[in-house]
Amino acid sequence: GDTLLDKMQTLSTKHVLPDAVINDLFNYTRDMVAPSQVEIALPPKLPNGGLQEASDTGTLELQRKERSRSIDWLGKNGWCVDNLQPAVSLIPQAGRGAIATRFLAKGVVVAPIPLLHVPRGSVLDMYAAMEDEAGLLGPDRSIRIGRQLLVNYCFAHPKSTLIFVPYGHGTNLINHNSKHPNVELRWAASRNFSNWFDMTVNELVDSNSAGLMFEVVALRDIQAGEEVVMDYGIEWEQAWEQYKKNWKPVVHQGVDATSYQDSFEANRLMEPITSVPKSLLLECKG
Repeated sequence: GDTLLDKMQTLSTKHVLPDAVINDLFNYTRDMVAPSQVEIALPPKLPNGGLQEASDTGTLELQRKERSRSIDWLGKNGWCVDNLQPAVSLIPQAGRGAIATRFLAKGVVVAPIPLLHVPRGSVLDMYAAMEDEAGLLGPDRSIRIGRQLLVNYCFAHPKSTLIFVPYGHGTNLINHNSKHPNVELRWAASRNFSNWFDMTVNELVDSNSAGLMFEVVALRDIQAGEEVVMDYGIEWEQAWEQYKKNWKPVVHQGVDATSYQDSFEANRLMEPITSVPKSLLLECKG
């Protein structure tokens, strides 16, 4: 990015280009010519001092200035993202859960959930592994073996061609409770999404930013240390009950899932891994 700015500055000085032409040249180069890594490094617009200031300052400092916000701005526009912390769930056999770190009053935004826009289709599919001519492992897209675990944490309407992938801090650990939920989801009230709602699926997928966002909102007062839970809906609950009914433990070398030991426990005991299931693909890249 810095090298590109220096070259553009040299070019503009040599040919004495007017400011309007310099801005057009910069925008075209950033959006149409530069590789994606360079595009990300470049600022969204030139500073007031033009290419000379950009070249003298450098991309790192320009990005810092562009993204830095005052405490006052953060107080008006930011969210607190440490209201939740991961811990062992209070729900039997639920694994981990999201625990409130402080008192959260009814109606408060517990956590924001920015959403990535992913087209429904093969993006999250998993395939059998195969070696190419160079001996490198890759997916054999002719043999679909399932879907990524990430699908379980996504939001989608059954009739929609779009999947929302959430990446809010700690929000993927919020467990289901249809009888006594203490939070619910809603569109972020502090954001104007009118233009995003009018976009086509392709426009959403091709966008360079995550524009849509959910909020987790408290339905009642939540005490510090209390687990945060929401109602996933009757369709999810029915699908889960059906899954439990049909589930059978995976047996590998005579050992089933009832004796499963996770990596954290194995590391604690310093027990070496003596065998790897065929369902697990390991690859070492030097």
